[in-house]
Amino acid sequence: MAHAITTEASPPVSTALPVSNGKLAIWLFLGTEVMFFTGLIGAYIVLRISNADTWPNHHDVLHEPIGAFNTFVLICSSVTVVLAHQAILQGKSARCLWLLAVTFLLGFVFLGVKAFEYAEKFHHHLLPWEISAEHPGWRLWSGTYFMMTGFHALHVLVGLFAWGWILLVGATVGLRPSHAHFVENAGIYWHFVDLVWIFLFPLLYLM
Repeated sequence: MAHAITTEASPPVSTALPVSNGKLAIWLFLGTEVMFFTGLIGAYIVLRISNADTWPNHHDVLHEPIGAFNTFVLICSSVTVVLAHQAILQGKSARCLWLLAVTFLLGFVFLGVKAFEYAEKFHHHLLPWEISAEHPGWRLWSGTYFMMTGFHALHVLVGLFAWGWILLVGATVGLRPSHAHFVENAGIYWHFVDLVWIFLFPLLYLM
């Protein structure tokens, strides 16, 4: 007598990535940004070492307290982003909204301080095309300073556009837990911007 053979059905194998498409896109984009800033920082280090005799002392061209204050501002903004993401996951949309508003404000404070620094450099003629050719190290310092901090400030501005869009959504239709992935992805980008500045601050202001 034939006996029926029963087998347990195997669970379907998922071929999906363990992260969302949005988060994957952010990480891939940040991978290119890491290479970009690594190139800038590497070029700065090479130029500084090769022009060590004529390179200006950071005390003569930058103010450490200003750079330290801007570092503190960005770190605080990253903290508010983390708290905002926790709040939206808990369904506390109002708390998330005001925390993101604080992040937005801190980002503008950072850019305002940087604009003040730039204005000071213009006032003292610390510009690549105005520094005498007899001081090549100073000209190279000025060019690399504006290049690195300028690109970083541009990334901060992009982050502010992202926060502004999320704040607009929150003010019009309201933030819900379903919007958590927007806050998280924008937060990942913002933390990267913060991390880049943590590398730039000691490199430019302390060394």
